[in-house]
Amino acid sequence: MDVNLLICLAQQKTTIKNEFIEALREEESQQLIKFNKYLDEVRSSEIVEYCKQNKVTIISITDSLYPELLKQIPDPPIVIYAKGNVDLLKRSTNIAIVGTRKCTNQGANIAFDFAKQLANYNITIVSGLAEGIDAYAHKGAVEKGSTIAVLGTGIDVTFPACNKELYKIIEEKGLIITEYVPSFRGEKYTFPERNRIIAGLSRGVLVVESKEKGGSLITADLALSYNREVFAVPGRIMDENSLGTNTLIQKGAKLVLSVEDIVDELNWLMPSKSITNEASKYCLSNDEKRVYESLNLEPQSVDTIAVLTGIPTNTLSSILTFLEMQKIIRQLPGKQFVRN
Repeated sequence: MDVNLLICLAQQKTTIKNEFIEALREEESQQLIKFNKYLDEVRSSEIVEYCKQNKVTIISITDSLYPELLKQIPDPPIVIYAKGNVDLLKRSTNIAIVGTRKCTNQGANIAFDFAKQLANYNITIVSGLAEGIDAYAHKGAVEKGSTIAVLGTGIDVTFPACNKELYKIIEEKGLIITEYVPSFRGEKYTFPERNRIIAGLSRGVLVVESKEKGGSLITADLALSYNREVFAVPGRIMDENSLGTNTLIQKGAKLVLSVEDIVDELNWLMPSKSITNEASKYCLSNDEKRVYESLNLEPQSVDTIAVLTGIPTNTLSSILTFLEMQKIIRQLPGKQFVRN
């Protein structure tokens, strides 16, 4: 199969993609000839050379590396450009974590912590490398395991620019993929389009925070249409960022309070107690354990921790500093703390 032809076709409209899939199924070379007229519309030879020089793998729908889950959706990408650990595409134990770009501290912490804990089950986290929930999900995943970032741009374009360092980390510890040619800056329509790949790669989609309308709800709707599971973290009914998730739950999405809710639903094996019991990993004094155990997914202020533990504020500050230096806890804006 001519890889230049595949690259060209990947840029065409869905109707052309579907015709091409039929051509592949029928294996009629005459059907392929009519697509040659599109070869001049893209820099196909330059693209192939760029990918060779920059360690970008071009994966066609006929390639053995192409994810089986993604083939199941109605309009799979004909070509995937991939950078990083391409073996991750062979996995089928994937969960997508998505949500609003303008997330709360609590939402950020939930996305980070859920991704980190799911990685303990050898689950790969899929998301869109956007600001907010997506970025925190990727960060949590690489702490303990692997992640796949799906772009709405070319493989060499980082959008938003603030995720440039995260892009590099994922390139080293995970995988970055896109259906768009290198140097493509992205358009408004390409980001909703890439959501079908996020949903298609995943056994289920977890929505952490979402407004009444947004890209994460598009991903959830696509997941439902692909017969995948949809999970949602509930929130207060008056919170703008909870309108989308609460509506999903009202419509039948599974309400999620812990990673076990996701794992149980999909019948994956539970990790050992030694993995889930985080406190047992650390050699802490009694006061340090009390402080650690007082923290959870919701950020806590110093005053709240003092009330919960009964430890004087001056002593508590030292303990918090020590735990933060050991990377056992994290400090969020406003001097609030959560488990790492």
